[in-house]
Amino acid sequence: AYPKTEEGKRAPLRRVDLHDLPEDLEFKSRPVFTPTFVLMEEGRELQRIEGYAGDQFFWFLLGQMLEAHPEATALPDEDATALPEAGGAAWGILIGPEGGFSPDERERLLGLPYATAASLGPRVLRADTAAVTALALWQATLGDWER
Repeated sequence: AYPKTEEGKRAPLRRVDLHDLPEDLEFKSRPVFTPTFVLMEEGRELQRIEGYAGDQFFWFLLGQMLEAHPEATALPDEDATALPEAGGAAWGILIGPEGGFSPDERERLLGLPYATAASLGPRVLRADTAAVTALALWQATLGDWER
């Protein structure tokens, strides 16, 4: 599931053996605990999470780590052209629940020939804030504000 998350796209996993570390990776210190999640940029360690105290703690720490290194974990701006390329037909904007759409929901929605995905970026917004933000971006990109 992790590779399909936004975090997984920003910081892909590569499994390594603690007893046989690859030569192409430069660690600040030798990892001792398992699991150890190390954020790397160009083969050099930026930051790490050692151990696993549960889902909520891991995702919280991972979020902090990604926020601390936005230059190393930024996604390419694929959404910059998604709205203009979607055409001028009727529109509907879907806002997922807090925490986002489930993987099954995303897969079903993206399988629709008339659906275009556009992300609001790496930040997590409350559902009501996401709706206002999405409408403002739509209006700025395709709306009539130039009139």
